[in-house]
Amino acid sequence: MTQDDKKRIRLYSALRYTLFIAAILFVSTCSLMIFLGVFGRTIDYDILTEENISDAAIKTFFNLLFLSFIFLLLCAIYNYLFVRRPLKRIIERENRLMNGDFSYTEEKKSIRSEYDLIEDGLNMVAKELGKVESLRDDFTSNISHEIKTPIAVIQNYAQLLDMGGLEEEKEKEYIHGIMNASQKLSAFATSVLKLTRLENREIYSTNVSFSLSDLLSECIIPFVDVIDEKNIDLDLDIAENITITSDRELLGLAISNIISNAVKFTRPNGRISISLLSMEGRYRISIRDSGPGISRDDIHHIFDKYYRGDNSSEADGTGLGLAMVKRIADILGLRIEVESEVGKGSTFSLEINVR
Repeated sequence: MTQDDKKRIRLYSALRYTLFIAAILFVSTCSLMIFLGVFGRTIDYDILTEENISDAAIKTFFNLLFLSFIFLLLCAIYNYLFVRRPLKRIIERENRLMNGDFSYTEEKKSIRSEYDLIEDGLNMVAKELGKVESLRDDFTSNISHEIKTPIAVIQNYAQLLDMGGLEEEKEKEYIHGIMNASQKLSAFATSVLKLTRLENREIYSTNVSFSLSDLLSECIIPFVDVIDEKNIDLDLDIAENITITSDRELLGLAISNIISNAVKFTRPNGRISISLLSMEGRYRISIRDSGPGISRDDIHHIFDKYYRGDNSSEADGTGLGLAMVKRIADILGLRIEVESEVGKGSTFSLEINVR
């Protein structure tokens, strides 16, 4: 809720209370004027009798009863328009949410009461739950694909091997295919397990002093063969003798996941630049690739669990790597920056404060 919304709510509340008090004063004043008017028409001001006073009081009572009816009618209309109707919409929205309906309407342009604020809040909840539902559907589809494909490969190659009569070269090819499919399944299961443990806070940071320069170099080594196969130009600018105190294993996992993405999305004969710079009060690791880039719509969701953008079809993955990077950054207190332009590649940066 913005400050303007708060001011608007206070203004409308003050206006409603003012109108309510004014209505009470109006009814009271009218009652007194009616009594005095009737009393003045029926008697001589010099003569006061019990009969005249009683007659004026009775007429005043019935006039006051009529005014009270009008006042109650206005209160009922107000209650319907500004209390019951908003509450009915809120209850309907709650029932739809409980029944799994996450459709939502746009936010109100003008917040006039707390009821409008609650309704907007429920709309935002529905919107976010709808996103989660969409991500869950995407995840189910992706997981089915990620699991079914290697299992199908393993089954097909196993059946061919079971038939026998194959040449030694073919047998080695099928065995190699089974091993690759098994490794994919194992890597996927490991990623899911690690992310689950990170989210459930089952992994806590263990701070030690180590060379950040050496860690970054070690994270690059596992990808050298793939980089050579794709003929990628690797540009390194790693400052030496940088020592930090942090969790070496978690930080290495975050860096490796970013490098893995850069290698996967960089096309053959592309370019990857990795740098480690010492800046004022912090160290900055930047990993730039010449891949397809990330659209503006996707860049806001790249750290969402299981999210895969429009360009994800160009490389294998389940959308877990960057989610782990974000979770590790939260645990270690790192700052993540992403710069990307479609068709011109992406740059992921990790900033580590000097302790």
